[in-house]
Amino acid sequence: MKKKHSCSRKFTFGHLVSPQWIASHLVKEIVFNPSIKLKELRELIRTKFKITLSISKCNRAKHKAMVMIEGNASDHYARIWDYAAEIQRSNPGSTVQVGVNLNPDGKYYFHRFYVCFHALKTGWIVGCRRVIGLDGCFLKAQLPAAGRSRIDSRW
Repeated sequence: MKKKHSCSRKFTFGHLVSPQWIASHLVKEIVFNPSIKLKELRELIRTKFKITLSISKCNRAKHKAMVMIEGNASDHYARIWDYAAEIQRSNPGSTVQVGVNLNPDGKYYFHRFYVCFHALKTGWIVGCRRVIGLDGCFLKAQLPAAGRSRIDSRW
């Protein structure tokens, strides 16, 4: 029996680390390059920590890091009222409506958001020409029209 072993064992340790741990250690890299590909992220982890991970674990880690950086969707929707108030403060005369639904559990959930900026509203009103139209007229036959020209002829 040999006392000294020269064979190398492959240590992956991918099963020992969680996506949360990976995300907390790679936040800076993802901030600088948020569109990093998963294969590049896996190679970065392999070179930095000597850990081999699956693509799915890299995907979960990247998603958790993005949530750490940007926050999750519920945090963003919770601030929608602040956004509406800021639009009305910075653009007086604008129309802002936030639509929410009250669910049976007693919580309000975001439904829709409408914004019409005052500058766009006045620009459209000033720039549009008057239109005469028929609305709600259900025609079942040809619409007859008669007119008179300057020389008193009819058509």
